Amino acid sequence: MKDKQKLIDDFKKLKKDTETGVVIGILGSLGELEALKVQVESQLRERKETLSNFRVAPQYHELEENANRLTTEIHEATNKNFTEQQLLEFYQSSLEAENEPSPSDVVRLYESASVELPGLVIRRLEEVEIFHRRLIENRREFLSTEIQRLRSAIASRELLIREKTEGRASLLEVLQTHGALEEYTRLQELYLSTVADLNEINKRIEELKNVEELKSTLKIEKERLLQRARRDYQERNVQVERAISLFNSNSRFLYDVPGTLVIDVGENGFRFRVDIRRDGSEGIGNMKIFCYDLMLAQLWSERETSPCLLIHDSTIFDGVDERQVALALELADRESRRCGFQYICTFNSDMIPRSEFAADFNFNFDSFVRLILTDDTDEGGLLGIRF
Repeated sequence: MKDKQKLIDDFKKLKKDTETGVVIGILGSLGELEALKVQVESQLRERKETLSNFRVAPQYHELEENANRLTTEIHEATNKNFTEQQLLEFYQSSLEAENEPSPSDVVRLYESASVELPGLVIRRLEEVEIFHRRLIENRREFLSTEIQRLRSAIASRELLIREKTEGRASLLEVLQTHGALEEYTRLQELYLSTVADLNEINKRIEELKNVEELKSTLKIEKERLLQRARRDYQERNVQVERAISLFNSNSRFLYDVPGTLVIDVGENGFRFRVDIRRDGSEGIGNMKIFCYDLMLAQLWSERETSPCLLIHDSTIFDGVDERQVALALELADRESRRCGFQYICTFNSDMIPRSEFAADFNFNFDSFVRLILTDDTDEGGLLGIRF
């Protein structure tokens, strides 16, 4: 049952660490994980469909560059046609406005030239009319030629624009229905990542279900153990009362007041608590341990199989009044003789409270000493250790 409890505690710690950011993972309540599972499954279906419908264009980037180049050329041709269309309209309006001068205009112009430039105007009026008419004809011929050239150039560009537009449309259609290889690779990575997330979620759901089931089983087992412990407590009521009585008697011998041994049954089994109403110092706390240990030795001695031994180090008497030390040693001597077990205690020679011993106990005290350790000689140590 301890192993099961440890598994549950480790899982709770992992979940807590994840919530605080110590561990990155997919954890939550069972309901949260189930909801997350539905979302990831939907995302997985979408990505799988995208991959199934994806078509790779082997020269995707080259097609993309060609489409961009055609777009640039179409824009340049369109702008050029717009400029030359404006110039064509200007030439057409100029050609329509170009008329031959009337004879009266020529006469007036000739007379003005004769007055303003005397001696320079020597040609006849007929020659002037012929010259002016030829000038007009040359201009009309220039405008007609330019108009024809512009119309031809505009028509050629319009044909070129249509061809390039159709070519670009074909490329764009391919680009819209196909993708680059690296894009397909990225989609595959996303798909595989989603598959991994879904597997992790399913794993966590299974683990959480197992833990929840384990918690329920452990709770039932704990309750059964608690019931068994309570029955055992009731069945051992005589022994419990005997232990309490011995502890009370031991503490009363030391302090003239009975101590209290409390035995409870909890979720973790039996709980033991000892109290002496005069507690509060380290010395009395040590005497609680002395009385409890002595009680155990007294109970063990009543069994056929028993250690028949109780050993205390001198630290058990640290901070204890000399009177209580003397009473404790006298009590241990009395009870060991009565119950038939051996009591062993280590002491510094200068800490023995001889002045507090009863007369008969003090008289026989030296007979209780079985081993004296000293650092005066090499043979004075225990197990070769010098003190």
